[in-house]
Amino acid sequence: MDLPKQKKCRIKDSYYYIISSPVRISFFLLCIFSAAIVLFCYCNSYYEKNFYENILVECHGLLFDLLVIGVVLTYFTAKGDKETEIKQCKQELQTYKHDGSKEAINIKEKCIKILCSKYKITDIDLSFCILSEANLSSTPSEIIDLSHSNFSNATLTKVKFESAYLQNSNFNNAELKGANLTNTHLQHSDFTDANLNEANLTGARLEFSIFKNSKIERAFLINANMKEAKLQKVNLKSTELNDADLTGAHINNSILDNVLLNNAKLQNSIIEKSNLNRSFLINANMKYARLKDTSLQFVVLKNADLIDTKFGCADLNFAEFDENTDVKGASFTGTILKNISTFHRVKNLTFDQLKDAYTIFNSKFNDDISEEIDSLEKETNEISDKINNFDEDGNNPNSLLELEEQHKKNIIFLYGDYKDEDI
Repeated sequence: MDLPKQKKCRIKDSYYYIISSPVRISFFLLCIFSAAIVLFCYCNSYYEKNFYENILVECHGLLFDLLVIGVVLTYFTAKGDKETEIKQCKQELQTYKHDGSKEAINIKEKCIKILCSKYKITDIDLSFCILSEANLSSTPSEIIDLSHSNFSNATLTKVKFESAYLQNSNFNNAELKGANLTNTHLQHSDFTDANLNEANLTGARLEFSIFKNSKIERAFLINANMKEAKLQKVNLKSTELNDADLTGAHINNSILDNVLLNNAKLQNSIIEKSNLNRSFLINANMKYARLKDTSLQFVVLKNADLIDTKFGCADLNFAEFDENTDVKGASFTGTILKNISTFHRVKNLTFDQLKDAYTIFNSKFNDDISEEIDSLEKETNEISDKINNFDEDGNNPNSLLELEEQHKKNIIFLYGDYKDEDI
């Protein structure tokens, strides 16, 4: 290409570059008019000393005006843009609330992050919102604060809320299956009727939270803080709660079969009418805990701290203990203690603790307790003889009833069952 054509192409490119932007057009016209005015004044000798002084004064005034106007304009423009963006995000959340498409999920995810991270807005109404597989995890530079939000009936399947702030939120009837709630702040939140099956709540903060009719099967609550939490009619089957803190928690009518509670803290907790069959509580701290009408069949309590624990009418059939299990001051009133082959290994167990149990049939005890049991068997045989030789004419009939009642209690305590022919 020859030189004139190259120059022509460059000029043409420059022309299109200028006219492609309103800002460049304005700047170009400003330069043209300024150059024309300066050239005209110079050719006609209009420039004198006073003229330059006046120009400098006017320039300073212009700079000050531009500064003030620029600051004010920038402030109100930014504020207007902020309000516009917030309004737009909220509108889009409502528009796509029930849309489960990938595009809609991405829009909602973006809007939530803008509202929470950029503008620090919380208390967002996301009831009935579908957020399946959305990534709403926090990062060191991005704090997701959705505290006090409403997620009732929301679809949050496999949602990522890692390290997010969700305390005091409402998750009534929310679908949270497979959700990632690792290290999430959920204090004082309500999970009534929520589905948390297979959810990951490792390290989550759940103090004072409410779980009623909730499903938490095969979930991970490792090292979770559940102090003073309330769990009523909750299904926690096969869930991992190792190192969890359940101090002062109240668990009622719940299923905790095959649960891992190793190294868990259960001090002062109340567990009523629940099932913990085949669960592991190795090295668990259960000081002052109360387990009433609870099934603990085949439970493993090795190295557990059971000091002053109350097992009221519990079922410890086939439970497993070891030499590090401390039962000092523990109460077994009305408790089934059948088929426990390792009871002789526990520390600080006395016969006085056992005498109010429902039955100790086929369990193994230390030598001192075994002697007491032998004495009770002899006493029971003596009572049987008294009943068989009881003379109704020479004795008070109430005495016979008392003997029969005591005999029945002893038989059940020693052998686990009672039949009339045992007399």
